[in-house]
Amino acid sequence: MIKNLILDTNILHKDYDFRSKDLRKIIKICSLYKVNVCIPQIVIDECLGQYRKAFKTAIGNLETSKRDITRLLNDRYINNFPFDKLIKVVSTREEYYSKVLSDFINDKSIDVIPYCKISHQDVVNKMYDAKYPFINKDMERGYKDFLLTMSVLEHVNGNESVIYTKNVKDYTNKINKDSISSIHADYESENCFVSESLPSIIQKLHEGHSSFKSLKIDSSDLDTFFDEMVVNIIDGILYKDELYGELWFEPEVNKGSIYSQIVDEPTIEQDIDWQQFTVSGKVKIQFTCKFSMSNHEFEMLSEDFYFYEFISSAVKSKGHKLDDEWEYIFHDVKYISIFDFTYDLFEFENNPLEKYDEYALTIYRVN
Repeated sequence: MIKNLILDTNILHKDYDFRSKDLRKIIKICSLYKVNVCIPQIVIDECLGQYRKAFKTAIGNLETSKRDITRLLNDRYINNFPFDKLIKVVSTREEYYSKVLSDFINDKSIDVIPYCKISHQDVVNKMYDAKYPFINKDMERGYKDFLLTMSVLEHVNGNESVIYTKNVKDYTNKINKDSISSIHADYESENCFVSESLPSIIQKLHEGHSSFKSLKIDSSDLDTFFDEMVVNIIDGILYKDELYGELWFEPEVNKGSIYSQIVDEPTIEQDIDWQQFTVSGKVKIQFTCKFSMSNHEFEMLSEDFYFYEFISSAVKSKGHKLDDEWEYIFHDVKYISIFDFTYDLFEFENNPLEKYDEYALTIYRVN
């Protein structure tokens, strides 16, 4: 049974107000099952550092915009807009994030895991012994990951724990993207696990509680629910990041091409103690779509973007380099993915599937 859930930096650092749907959901479920939500001090320090970096970049962009507009307009026009005052006021807000983070930790009764007590000499020895995660030529790359993992292992004292991250390979080389993996054997721990899949973590939490009972749901209600779920995934702004790997991307989906299929039998359960209802499983979604893309937009994308390789190959086939000036409209582009999902309702009425709740759904793309 899971006793501790540890949040990695990449779960928190871009959720500046700590109010994302997934974060609120996992904290609520952990509170119901008395699972300790933990944040290592190294994660707190990294969040603060990442925020300062992003803040300074944003201020720099604002100052660059001021200079650009000054060149475009006569001074008498630009002086009518209080740029300097705006920059000064915004600059004072940098420390606000630290308070928001501290309040979040205190309000949610989150355990802060202190830095591990391992000596610098032991860390260096691990590097030269090529123990995980020091397996690359650039050995220092794994330094923070190693400190984080050792801090967790010291804190949890052998109790079953899961590290929730968006980069499992920081902790193990046995990666099962749609499930929960053991951390690397070099850490010599049998009870510490890692996962990118929030639906898998939620399902693991459910499995540890005998109050969860399987339910029978009318097939027509279930079919309607799955149809609504697929439409919500494709159309809902909440799922753009999981669907495409980019929040701002919004293609024109050919509605007639949408096909979905539930992979294997879904799990349908109810917690009789906490009046919680859950549906979990895997769903396959495919469709064709149309979208435009320019080199400027493409530069903002990471390689995790679903259509990254497709666009890259298409542009190169036209004789362009990726950093050339180009813009194309792509037609009838095929999308196909499988998702883990959990749908969790709390304090529902008689029929939990009578009204679909988009905030109850959590998805994770596994391919």
